[in-house]
Amino acid sequence: GRRTGGAVVTLPPQYVAEHLELGYATTAHRAQGRTVDTAHALVSAASTREVLYVAATRGRQANRVYVDTAFDPDVDTAHGTTPARDPVEVLRGVLATPSADTAASQALEQAWQQRHGIATVWAEYTTIAAEACRGRYDTLLASCGLQPHELAAVQTSPAYGALLGALREADGAGLNLATAFPRLVQGRPLNSADDVAAVLHGRLQRWTVAAGGHDPGAQRIAGLFPAAPPTTDPDTQQALDERAVLIHDRARHLAALAAQRQDAWVRQLGGPPADPERRQAWYRQLVTVAAYRDRWHITSDRQPFGGPPTNEEQAADLHRAQRAAHAAIDIHRQAAWKATQERHPVPHTPGHSRGFGPTL
Repeated sequence: GRRTGGAVVTLPPQYVAEHLELGYATTAHRAQGRTVDTAHALVSAASTREVLYVAATRGRQANRVYVDTAFDPDVDTAHGTTPARDPVEVLRGVLATPSADTAASQALEQAWQQRHGIATVWAEYTTIAAEACRGRYDTLLASCGLQPHELAAVQTSPAYGALLGALREADGAGLNLATAFPRLVQGRPLNSADDVAAVLHGRLQRWTVAAGGHDPGAQRIAGLFPAAPPTTDPDTQQALDERAVLIHDRARHLAALAAQRQDAWVRQLGGPPADPERRQAWYRQLVTVAAYRDRWHITSDRQPFGGPPTNEEQAADLHRAQRAAHAAIDIHRQAAWKATQERHPVPHTPGHSRGFGPTL
């Protein structure tokens, strides 16, 4: 910043090219839940503790706070020119000033959840994975037979993220994308498609299942999210692995908490069986549903999946979460049937065939 001078600053072109980057300004309220590479927060004596916490936790690589030492929020003492205050004193005042409409503990909890929730960590994971796979998928999309306008439409579509996720899933399953994906693109015309990326996503998903690449949970984080294929860069792989662990651990924590509270949506999935093996299998399905709820901010206590999906990515996640819910119900029913049979065994007589329990 400049301490003197007017509102217009002229910089040499070479300096601009080498040292400046385009940035966007927003309020802390609008920035909640967003993550950027570097965040620069402007704080004054009128700021509140919760706003400061949100503003100072948006950056992945760095967070800088700029303190306005001349602003006086008291209109009775502000007379145009205010003596500069110590920036530490200003920050102490901000930290001691909670928002009037939100308790400090609640605001801190919300801010922590926004920063460490699955939606934020998954966004970081996909950003890192996209960068690691950028060259491979850019080349694949550019050489698969799409017209230039179709390629541009794919890359700007709301379904583009879901398509990249399906590509990562097929990659992680060891399928031959280089040969198969161009065939999927060119197999049927795309002229009438309203959203080319959504159409390709559907084709790729169906082919992945048909090709034997669908192994529920094996290549997924928390049973829900497609894991990125291994990378050769150790730092990138470590970043991916760390975020995968964070997502899985949070989903497990949320599932255990919901089961302990006996939330209504958990009761719809039956209950944890007494048998240790079935109990573990039931909890694995519960973790997947909990991951979906946190990823898409589902807060309904009675509806496990909330309302209908709003985009292709959520629709794909919803399908997997619903499959996990059905699996949990089936596990619960099988365990209940077995317990009933053990309490009241059916005598085996010639010509009588034992059943194998109910099916969904």
